[in-house]
Amino acid sequence: MTAQIDFWFTMGSTYTYLSVMRIADCQRSTGITFVDYSVSRPPLDGDAGPLQARWWKRIALSKSNARTLRRGPAVYIVYDLGAKAATYIGQTNGLRRRAAAHASLRWPIPEPWLAYLSLPERTPKLFC
Repeated sequence: MTAQIDFWFTMGSTYTYLSVMRIADCQRSTGITFVDYSVSRPPLDGDAGPLQARWWKRIALSKSNARTLRRGPAVYIVYDLGAKAATYIGQTNGLRRRAAAHASLRWPIPEPWLAYLSLPERTPKLFC
């Protein structure tokens, strides 16, 4: 089985050019397949449409559901279940605590849900 790495890049990053120039060599030398997500394939959406990317785990946004989440770092989206766009996008070092805080808010959407991607422990929070 070939390993796959999702490669997310943005035109605003100073490292994008360097990374893109090295990907082909890295694929040849390691056999790892890189799937790129650029402006034409937004990382939040994936291939299936708005908020349907395969990497998102989803739960209804409630205090009881927030308690079931892991405590570590994550990127996440708050959205309405029937929506085609995110209401809020965030990154945190403590998913459980952050989800509980969001669950206690009144969102301007009828049915708030949380889509999240857990990150490895000690992943630094990025400030853009």
